[in-house]
Amino acid sequence: MKKLKPLQLIKDRVFDELRKDIINNTLLPGTKLKEEDIARTLGVSRTPVREAINRLELEGFVKLIPQRGAYVARATEKDVEEIFILREFLEGLAARLAAPRITNASMEKLKTCVERFTESKDEMKLASEYSKMNTLFHYTIIQSSENRRLIRIAIDLFDYSQSFLLSPLGFASRLDGSLQQHFDIIEALEKRNSESAEHLMRQHIQRVRDGVMDNVNLFVEEKED
Repeated sequence: MKKLKPLQLIKDRVFDELRKDIINNTLLPGTKLKEEDIARTLGVSRTPVREAINRLELEGFVKLIPQRGAYVARATEKDVEEIFILREFLEGLAARLAAPRITNASMEKLKTCVERFTESKDEMKLASEYSKMNTLFHYTIIQSSENRRLIRIAIDLFDYSQSFLLSPLGFASRLDGSLQQHFDIIEALEKRNSESAEHLMRQHIQRVRDGVMDNVNLFVEEKED
């Protein structure tokens, strides 16, 4: 494989930075993406910024409006439903494939993630730490499937769903149920029970989806007819 040329490395870095900021809600839905400002902030020319914005538009993170420019896309209710339906099936499959393959080191990583869910007493920090550890939890299971195409697609969908961030208010009261779901998934993986691991993962994502849909009006465009 050829080494990446410096220009390609710059393009990828700009794309990764913008994508991360959108997923983390550093760039909020509706924010106008000004090429000149982004280029100045990242210390690059406008060309890689323009190409990154075009790539983000293809992935659904950016909306290009003729004569107006590029904006961080606002999800629709249909977007949210589609993403979680796909996550349910693909991450369920990943858990099924991971059960006979997952290493002891990865199992310990999953347990550490769950232990760290409740370390902070501050609700804002708790939500932030949960988000980081939950991402690592899901990534670990997906990667343990050892299926390259599944890993790429499932992680892309997981990342996209993280832009549907809700207010951390009341987060602590919802944490107990989520903790138990994660413990149950770990137990199924420890027992190398593929069927149970898939079922529990799908059930977990269904419950996440239901919670998101209950609050969907907080972060999407007007409901589609």
